[in-house]
Parts: sequence; C-alpha cells; structure tokens
Amino acid sequence: MAEQVDVCVIGSGFGGSILAYYLAHAGQKVLVLERGERRADDSLQVEIDAKELTKITHQFLGDGIVVLVGSVVGGGSLVYSGVSLRAPSFVFERQASGRRIWPTALTRRGLDPYYARAEQGLGVHQLSFSEVGRRGGTWALHMNRLGYRVDPIRQATTRCLHCGFCNTGCKFSRKNVVTMNYLRGAEHAGAEVRPDSEAIQVMPADGGYRVLYGPPDRASIFQPAAPNLVHAREVQAKRVVLAGGAMGTGGLLVRSRPWLPALSAQAGNNLSANGDLALMARLPADPSLPGRGLSMQQRGVAMDTVCYEFLKSHGFVIITQHELSPATIVNGDPDELWWGLRKKHLMRSYGSELVGLAVIGVDGSPGRILGNPSSSDEIKATAAFGVSGIQFPIDRETRQLWDGARRIVSGLVDRMGGEMVDLVLNASPDYDESAYTAHPVGTARLADSPAIGVANADGEVFGYPGLFVADGAAVPTALGVNPSLTIAAIAERIASRLVRRLGHDPVDPPIANPHHEPWSAHDLPTSHTWRRR
Repeated sequence: MAEQVDVCVIGSGFGGSILAYYLAHAGQKVLVLERGERRADDSLQVEIDAKELTKITHQFLGDGIVVLVGSVVGGGSLVYSGVSLRAPSFVFERQASGRRIWPTALTRRGLDPYYARAEQGLGVHQLSFSEVGRRGGTWALHMNRLGYRVDPIRQATTRCLHCGFCNTGCKFSRKNVVTMNYLRGAEHAGAEVRPDSEAIQVMPADGGYRVLYGPPDRASIFQPAAPNLVHAREVQAKRVVLAGGAMGTGGLLVRSRPWLPALSAQAGNNLSANGDLALMARLPADPSLPGRGLSMQQRGVAMDTVCYEFLKSHGFVIITQHELSPATIVNGDPDELWWGLRKKHLMRSYGSELVGLAVIGVDGSPGRILGNPSSSDEIKATAAFGVSGIQFPIDRETRQLWDGARRIVSGLVDRMGGEMVDLVLNASPDYDESAYTAHPVGTARLADSPAIGVANADGEVFGYPGLFVADGAAVPTALGVNPSLTIAAIAERIASRLVRRLGHDPVDPPIANPHHEPWSAHDLPTSHTWRRR
C-alpha cells in the first residue's frame, strides 16, 4: 500500500524548500523527495575534483548545450554563487508570435512583494565596496574611466569570510542556503526530507497523485540512470509540487506524459540557458589601482560586481567572477592559455590584470528536453532526471545576444588597453557552438494558456488540479540576471496563494541565517579587500 501524505514535494532547492516551509506550517503532512544526498555542514566545502563535484552536482551533455545543476539536499542553493537579483520589468512583458509569454498576473510590480519576502528569508543584501575583491574593483575602475557605472552585487550571505568556495558550499555557514532557513523551518514544522529518492513518474490516482520513486542508480558517477523499478516505492498525495529544477521537472513531466495525457505540448520545451556566456579580460597592469585586493584566484565571493548599463538596450548584464578553471576543461582553447606554463604564468596576474566576466542575458529559449516516456523498460534505461537528451539549436535571438555581448565587451576591453579572452565551447555534433549554463529555466513555464505554457500563474498544471510547478522550470523566459531570486519569489507567491486556499495565512519567512548576525556598518571587513578611494 502506498504511503499517504498531504503534499509530496519533488526537489529541495529554492522552489521545493519554500513550498515545503509554508505548507508544513499550514498543518499539511509534507514529504520532500530529493535525488541527491544530504551533506553535513562541515563537508560542504568540497574539493574542486570531478568525483567530489558529481556528489553535489549533475552535468548534462546535450546537443548544443552543457547544463550544470545541483543534485543534493538544498538543490541549487548549495552550489550557486549567492547572487540574488530582481529581474528587470521588461522581461515580464516579452512576447512570442504576438502573444505575451508570462501570465498577465505576473508582472515585476506584482512580484515585488514576493521578492521582498524571498530577500528576507534568504538574507539578501548589497555588498559594500569593502567586500568587493580586487578583480571587481579593477574592472569597476576601468569601467568608471570609460563613463560606465558598476555596482557591488546583491548577495545571500552573512558575515562572509571570502574563502572563495561559494560554488561548492560553505562549511562556515556564511552563505544562506535553503537548508539553514526554509528547509530547516519546514522540518521544524513536521516536514520530512527524504534524500537519495528520485521521482520516476507522477500519475493521477485516488483523487490525488501517486508518485513512484526510488534510489538513484549511481553505478556510473558520470552517467547515472533513473531508479530501477525493482526498488521503486510509492507515495500517495493530495497535492504534488514539482520542484526538481528546469531539468528535473521537465524530464519528469516528459517521462510521465503517458499518465498525464492532457499535459500541455509545451512540457519539456522552451529551455533557456538564461543567456549565459563566459568571457575573460586581460587588462594592462595599473599601479595606480588602490589596495592590495583579494589577489589570489580563489579569494572573495564568487561574483562581486554587476554592470546594468547594457541590460535594457542589449538584454544583458556583465558580472565579475572567478575565472572558474574547472569550466575550462570543457571549453575550447582559442589562445592556448589553459594548460602548462602559459596558464600558470597567466594566473599570476589574476585579480589585477585577469578578470573573469559572466554575461547573463535574455536568450530565445530555443532548447528542448527529450525523454523516454512510454514503457517500464524504457523507464529503467532512462538517464538521471528523466532526461535522455537535450537539443539546443542557437536561434536568432540567442545568436544576436551573444554576438552583441561579445562585440560590446570586446570593445570595452580594447578601450581599456586590454584583450578579451573568449571561452568558446567546443562545437556540438550538430551546431557550430554550444551553450554552457548553470541557470537553466523554462521547461514547464507558467502562462495564461496551455498553448503557451504548462501551468497557470499559481503554478497549477493545466488540466491537473493539485499538481504544481514551483522551480526554475516555471520561469517563462530568460531573465537577464541570475534566476535564483526570481525562482524564490515565484515560489513565495505560489505558496502564499495555495496556503490561503487551504484556509490559512502564510507565516513570516524564516530567519535567514540562524548561525551568524549580519555585519554592522562599523565592523565590515577591511583587510585583504579592494577599497574605493
């Protein structure tokens, strides 16, 4: 007999943890299924080693795209940079074929109260310039000289020590991951988080939904498969929340289509890489730059400044970041800079002459997830997350974004007297260039009708009452900024409206960081930081 719960939440990242928190506090019996393992706090700072990284992340090698996602209790919150930015107003008004993509109920102004709640729950604040590493300060000063503004970025951190391991967790409990706020609060209210439990399929049953799940098959750490049905378990829930991220939710829906025949044809489509483009700048040495700075590559928050000057006009921001050497393993080698002595000598200039640049922009959402949905034999052979393949043809809008960003950034760096280094990915089997993203969105997007998306503005899947989407998959378009805060804000809105439908008022957001108090104005760190005069 299937286990009985009120709500089954599939995924424990920004979306799933927020829904679990509010529904558990509303008196619901909540079970959270997470395919990844649970990490102890002191194990979060993992080595940048492929075997270790596969324990907390999963990488999809698609045709035209490489996608990196979190696969651990806490989801993407454990492996993101902490950057938390509100999306610009214009992305909510985007159209396709003359029709608005986002639901009419979702506007920037309408979402602002939920952004504020998410910022409270995650402890989001703007860095001071004393917390900006030298790489960010170097870039900011060069940009200032050209007449452009660069701002310290907004982060979900508390009393950061600038150890530089943001993207592999923080064993010092300074990055405000959902395991220390929303998920912690959900468990205190009675929710159960069940790690090593990957959902295989969702089907209507007994007035609700039955979820089949089991332990992930990790016989191959680089090509894990979906759980074997021999070891599968069942849970019966009145409501199910899909929150496995753009890849997990999209893959699960595609895999479950035989049991969800009214599911929108848009399920698995509209995959966006959120305009991610990795660049670097080699800038001339400048002895006039103040401060010693965080000169070592690994020091400082992973991303520390943002330039919005080209967001409205060209659809992208420029963010200073770590050079991220592991990412270059899958990159091409346009200037033969990444190996041997040349790389070693180049990295000596990191933070003063060499600056990592992340372009994040508004692409055309051209991707599609493939799956094997039709029989149990195929389910047993399906890859992790239900995703058997990804197609990501570079459409006109994406190409225009990338070409424009390369042209503009290259022009800026040239005017600084430097040289842009383009981290072009190796060509895919069918396309001249591949995207590389850690910010996938859109495979089960919210919309006003099933002709455009998979679920309505409240996250409820068209044709299936009680089945919800509340994660990166629900984000209708690329955002032009990092998506984590928008995912959290949408989840706050979905949770708030669902809790009220259940006859309750939502509780306040959780304490962002129960371990540390934020810096006060007089005790901001000053040693080993870049400081503006």
